[in-house]
Amino acid sequence: MFAGKIRLRYIEGMKISSYFRRVLSAAAVVVLACGFNASAYAAYMSNQENLLLDKNIDDDFYAVTGYGNIQSTIDGDLYIAGGLVNVNGNVMEDLVVVGGTVKVNGDVYGDLRVIGGQVSVNGAVADDLVAAGGIVDVSK
Repeated sequence: MFAGKIRLRYIEGMKISSYFRRVLSAAAVVVLACGFNASAYAAYMSNQENLLLDKNIDDDFYAVTGYGNIQSTIDGDLYIAGGLVNVNGNVMEDLVVVGGTVKVNGDVYGDLRVIGGQVSVNGAVADDLVAAGGIVDVSK
């Protein structure tokens, strides 16, 4: 797998902030356009509160939060958006993350799709890895 840091300063004359606003907007449209499984375990939405998930989830999990800290194993897909997102637990299927700062330390046994200002992937990814960010660091 690819390892290293990617730093983008300018892309075709655009400042990174306007570029990432466009990327985040496009990512939100793509995520919302994907068909969500109606049998999801739970959905969590907050713009001010913290989310600490320390119980194992037997199905898909969807969350929007200011600070998300996933410590448990997710047996389905995990879709999460937040200002700061830490995924320390394992995700048994796909992981989709949009955030300002994203750290994926757990293993992902499906695809990983992530967009953020600063992205760090330290866990193993079994299938495809797609990452976009101002700083992207993939170590495994």
